[in-house]
Amino acid sequence: MNVLIIDDDKNFAQKLKDNLLTYISQYDESVHIDIKNEDFKNLHFYKDYRMIFIDIELIDVNGIQLAKQINSIIYKPHIIFTSSHNKYIQPSLVVHPYYFIDKSKYKKDINILFSLLDEEFNQDYYLLINYKDEKGRICVTNIKYIESSNHMINIYTNDGIIYHDNRRLKDILEELPYDKFIQINKSYIINFEFMTTHTSTSVNIFKNIQIPIGKKYRENFKNRYEEYLLK
Repeated sequence: MNVLIIDDDKNFAQKLKDNLLTYISQYDESVHIDIKNEDFKNLHFYKDYRMIFIDIELIDVNGIQLAKQINSIIYKPHIIFTSSHNKYIQPSLVVHPYYFIDKSKYKKDINILFSLLDEEFNQDYYLLINYKDEKGRICVTNIKYIESSNHMINIYTNDGIIYHDNRRLKDILEELPYDKFIQINKSYIINFEFMTTHTSTSVNIFKNIQIPIGKKYRENFKNRYEEYLLK
């Protein structure tokens, strides 16, 4: 899991990072947390972040406007605003933040955030992977799509990491949540959560990845996608 903290207060950012590492490591030992303390007008996002903490009162940049830009670049991140002034709570709602941390009430608010995340993380489902002599697990909410190529399974995640598995695509599909994952041709499984657009013959996965829908899979795709929209 990738997390980003955008804050010009270096001491606060480091304290928040330390607290997040301690907490998230209980669920994901591979958690990686980046901090950006400056040059906010020239931020470049080379990773997909599950959570982004943004100080609303950044130097030369409005944190709410920055969050709008981030939402157009990164797929469904949890935006958590931080500020020393709760007057920004209502204006921040325009970007549908996950939470708002009042720095003057940090201990109370960070514990409330952790309680919210507990509920989410406890619902996460993990796919066990087995490749050669290596074993591990992946949170399925992080899987964008899965490819079968050259007798190997490639699992593409929202973190930008590609995992591998020795099993057949059919066997992988049986272990994934039925309501979110579907096989759309002989070589690909997609996660509906990351599908941005589709036609009758192909789907687009976040960041312009186009995958064709096999002819014999089209009717099932149409029915399953309708079920997904109604859930």
